Amino acid sequence: KTFGIRYLIMIFLGGGLSKGVADSMVTFAAQYLYTDKPPDGFGLSASRVAAITSLVHTPWVIKSLYGIVSDTTPILGMHR
Repeated sequence: KTFGIRYLIMIFLGGGLSKGVADSMVTFAAQYLYTDKPPDGFGLSASRVAAITSLVHTPWVIKSLYGIVSDTTPILGMHR
């Protein structure tokens, strides 16, 4: 028994909280950067920001779908 339950809970909570706070701060700041008028920001509309965000998140969606397909169906003769 290397690690106790208190240690594992502390690691999960510390990592999860710090990542959650950092992600939300970056997202919040990015919204202002995208929508503020130049020279402070890019001056994009809300619909343009939504389109860019969708485009950026597309690889993560495809990765999940590819993982499911590759686990259930051989692709190019290979099966995981």
